[in-house]
Amino acid sequence: APFWLPRWEANWQLITGVVQDMVTSGQPGEVGGGTFYNLSTYSTISLVYIPFSLVGFAYLAIKKNWNSIMLFFVITWIIVVFRLFFFNRMIIPLDIVVVIMAGAGISYTLLHYGQFWKRAVGVAALIFLLIISGAYTVGEARSVRPLVCEEQLQAIERISSYAEDDAYVLGTTYDAPWLLGWSGRRVIAQGLFEWNLHTRSEWFAFFKTKDPQLAKEFLDAYDAPVYVYFSKNYGNYLGLEKFQGDHFQKLYDDSSVIYRYPGRLVAREYSRNN
Repeated sequence: APFWLPRWEANWQLITGVVQDMVTSGQPGEVGGGTFYNLSTYSTISLVYIPFSLVGFAYLAIKKNWNSIMLFFVITWIIVVFRLFFFNRMIIPLDIVVVIMAGAGISYTLLHYGQFWKRAVGVAALIFLLIISGAYTVGEARSVRPLVCEEQLQAIERISSYAEDDAYVLGTTYDAPWLLGWSGRRVIAQGLFEWNLHTRSEWFAFFKTKDPQLAKEFLDAYDAPVYVYFSKNYGNYLGLEKFQGDHFQKLYDDSSVIYRYPGRLVAREYSRNN
């Protein structure tokens, strides 16, 4: 084979990997989009200036003033809305240009002392903003719940009283911060802390499986008992069917649930005796 072929294959693998990450970035269960906001979350937190950015865009479009900021706004908006590549990451530059467009919208309407209709458009946008944000605030105030309740914190604190000194506590990324702060034990979570011994694909397989044997094999990577903690909060997912096997002991079940896995040495002894 030519001397340049291995280098060409390596470069091709690098390019295809980047393209795959661009296309699948942020898809659930695939290559993650990092800790970036998605479009829905961004639309909510930037509601205070989005109406004025639309007014600014409409004004510049009517005037046919297609400057670099307009083009940048359109291009980033298309990438984010149609999820073309790195779409969650592109929300950051989109937000910058949205703020600039909002400034233009405010300048051409509320701060314009010329034609009456321009100020009327700005006042209408402001009224619309107040109505929508007020309705959203009332809805959130009625439905919002604490990220962790008192009973869940008490359940986490109990782990420190009965778990072995060298034990681990496994939790989701949602529960991991509370476990690290109140359990008093080493915490295993996807992509967090130094005790995690698994890759992202192995974690995804662990989350999806319902097979207790596969869950046992996953936890056998750790050299001490593992306590599995899961809070029954909205948006949190672990899949508890995998912990119904003989190797797992349910210790607590209320607003959260705790299972105990004795560790690979005890599990092997149990299998040998049965």
